[in-house]
Amino acid sequence: MITQYQILTYILLAISMLLLAKNTKLALWLFCISSLSALYFQTITLFSFCLIAIITLLCFYYHKRQNILLECFLVLICVSLWFHLIPDFHNLKILNRVFVSPQSSPYTMYFNFDKALILFICFALMPTLFISKIKKRTSWIFWIILSSMPMLLLGIASYFGAIKFEFHIPSWIMYFIFAQVFFVSLTEEALFRGYLQQRLSSVIGIYPALFIASILFALMHYKLGLLFMLFSFLAGLIYGVAYLWSGRLWVSVLFHTSLNLMHLIFFTYPFFRKSVEHL
Repeated sequence: MITQYQILTYILLAISMLLLAKNTKLALWLFCISSLSALYFQTITLFSFCLIAIITLLCFYYHKRQNILLECFLVLICVSLWFHLIPDFHNLKILNRVFVSPQSSPYTMYFNFDKALILFICFALMPTLFISKIKKRTSWIFWIILSSMPMLLLGIASYFGAIKFEFHIPSWIMYFIFAQVFFVSLTEEALFRGYLQQRLSSVIGIYPALFIASILFALMHYKLGLLFMLFSFLAGLIYGVAYLWSGRLWVSVLFHTSLNLMHLIFFTYPFFRKSVEHL
C-alpha cells in the first residue's frame, strides 16, 4: 500500500531535480534527504544507498578533474540506470496493469528513483546541461511548425495501427504528469539532449550530433519493437531540434511531456491492444 510518506520521498527528489540548475547546493542537500527517506522506506537498500554515495563521489571527482575514462564509466552507469540493471532499487509502483481505455493494452507505472539519478550524473558531466552554449536561433514560424509535430507524429502512429484514437482522462492523470516530467522526460532529455547531443555537437557538428543522439534514443527503446523505435527516432529529432533552437533543456522536456500526455489523453496508451502481439 502506497503511503503519503513514500510519495513525499519522491516529491523531495523532484524538488531537488527542479532546483539543480538554480541552487545546486540546496538541490544536493534535498537529494541527500530524499535518499535517506528512500532508505528508510526501503525504496533503496543499504547496498544501493552506498552505490549512490560512490557515484556521487565519482561525480565530484570528475567535476574537479575531467577524465575521459571516468566520463565513459559514468555514462555507462546512466545506461544501466535507464534499464534498471543496478540492483536493490525498489521503485514505487503507482499503477499495476491498468487499462487506460477499452482498446488499450495494460499499463504499469512507477516512480523511478534509480532513473532520476541520471539527471545528477549528466549535470556533473555537463555543467551547461540546462542552458546550452550551442544554440541556433530561428523564427517563430518554425516554432509553430515544430509545435505541431508531436500531434502529427501521433497521427502517423495511429495511421500505422500502433495506437488508435480514443479520448479519455484517467483519474490518475496528475500522477502520470508528475512521473513523466521528472522520472521520464527530464532524465531522458538530460541524457540524450542535454549531455549527448551537446557533447557530440562540439566534436562532430550540430546536425550529425542531433541525428546520432536521436538514433541512440531510438535504440534505447528497442524493447517496444521496430515500429516504436522508428517513432522514438522521429520524436528524438523533435526534442533535439527544440533543444537546439532554444538552448534550454526544459523546452525539450516540455515537448517530450506534451507528446506523452497527448498520447495518453487522445489515443490508446501505451499501445493499441491488438498490436501488442506483433511488437
